Amino acid sequence: MGFKNLSYRYLFRKVYDKCFKMAGSLPVGICIIIQSKKCGFFGDLSQTLNAIRFAEQAGIDCQVCWGKRSLYFDQRKGSNVWDYYFNNSRFTFSSKRRYRINFRIAYYPSAFEFPCYPGLSVKDSTSFAISKFCILRQHINDDIESYIRENFTATVLGVHYRGTDAIAGYEGRTTPTVDKLVLLIKEKLSSNHFGSIFLASDDSNAVEILTQTFGSIVHFKNCLRSADGSSIHGHYDKGLEGSGYQKGYEVLVDACIISKCDVLLHAGSRVVWFASSKETKLILWDVTDLRS
Repeated sequence: MGFKNLSYRYLFRKVYDKCFKMAGSLPVGICIIIQSKKCGFFGDLSQTLNAIRFAEQAGIDCQVCWGKRSLYFDQRKGSNVWDYYFNNSRFTFSSKRRYRINFRIAYYPSAFEFPCYPGLSVKDSTSFAISKFCILRQHINDDIESYIRENFTATVLGVHYRGTDAIAGYEGRTTPTVDKLVLLIKEKLSSNHFGSIFLASDDSNAVEILTQTFGSIVHFKNCLRSADGSSIHGHYDKGLEGSGYQKGYEVLVDACIISKCDVLLHAGSRVVWFASSKETKLILWDVTDLRS
């Protein structure tokens, strides 16, 4: 049944995209407006990159517009969530002359594999797309560089621990207990020289235990965290109270910081996907052997 559903979705996507390609061949101006899929920050971002790449291949102009559907919408920051964090939201790929009539058409992206650039792997293609289309706002880039300059040592072990929905098992997610994570970190510290640990986590309990265990070598950003298993962003529940902009900012900054670590301990997530795509030299250590 799962395979059938995937086949139907793939076929629908082929037809859907074909319609937009045909529209792009008409003697009028076309700009597809890439919508939020109302999922987590990097789930939205990965699908948006797919859509931008589709527009690039099809020679159609596009604009990213994460509006009120986005989990990170914050009326005080403006109508387009993408613009909160990135310099550019509109990309011109059409080589046609400009027409008097221009159509803006809503486009909903897919989660299928990123379409590669010639001669590049999926990972290298994604990395290239991130470098082109996800240029950070200057103040966000400055915040990241300042934190790294003030807190990083010569060698840094990154740890990404996802609690909340992973502990609850949504979408089949699993994660090790914090106690098992501590054992693994001790093992890695005993056999490798790391001057510090950078912890990115949505779980306040994990931050507390790792800080108590490893002391001042543990660094982390002050941000919204869950103490009772409720999600931060409201994926499967109401989420925590707080600014949508702040939630997006915090997860984006954490992902960019862990991308600069030497090695990353993780149990898999879109945060890790982004970090390892942004910095392809990042070494990943999967903790799946400790899940239970």
